Amino acid sequence: MALAPWIVNLVIAVGGPRAPKPPVARRTEIGDCRGSMQPHPIIEKAVSDLASRFDAGGYALSPIVDLGALVANADGTVDDREAEMLQYLFSALLGTKYTADMIGHLVQASLRVILEAGLEPRARHLAEILLDCDAVEQGLTVALCVACASDGISEAERSVVRTIAHAAHWSDKELDALTARVESALGDAAKKEAS
Repeated sequence: MALAPWIVNLVIAVGGPRAPKPPVARRTEIGDCRGSMQPHPIIEKAVSDLASRFDAGGYALSPIVDLGALVANADGTVDDREAEMLQYLFSALLGTKYTADMIGHLVQASLRVILEAGLEPRARHLAEILLDCDAVEQGLTVALCVACASDGISEAERSVVRTIAHAAHWSDKELDALTARVESALGDAAKKEAS
């Protein structure tokens, strides 16, 4: 199956690490990209910080797309709530609103790259970029928020996040503490929504 020209252009536009062009204003304000989703402040801050650190480090945003796609698809499917989180994430980072079909194409393109490289090498690559940008905590927070978007963090999602964390020299204790903070923050928000 051939990729649509707009996907090819998008992949070229987001590029890889150390893109030669200086950072450009490619994002709208994060609040403009919410669509129907009202993301928790923990994800808004992590996305904003991550984007700023990637810009400062001279990186394109495609590794963040890979991070979201990798975690959302860890259990073999991307459900509606995970797709909505990815739609928010990609729209906030790339500065334009994406439809569900476009998100599906982005995830599939990203997963093809991950499959070609292999999970472990791609996790190490993502971790190296996060380390270089001093953004490991923000990247793992985004990954955990994607994992929590559905019915909590599955074992497959937890395994993928742990693989990235270990590649970034994070201990299980550090990751468990961050996971607890993210789950607590998102759980408290869900309880407030339900009442």
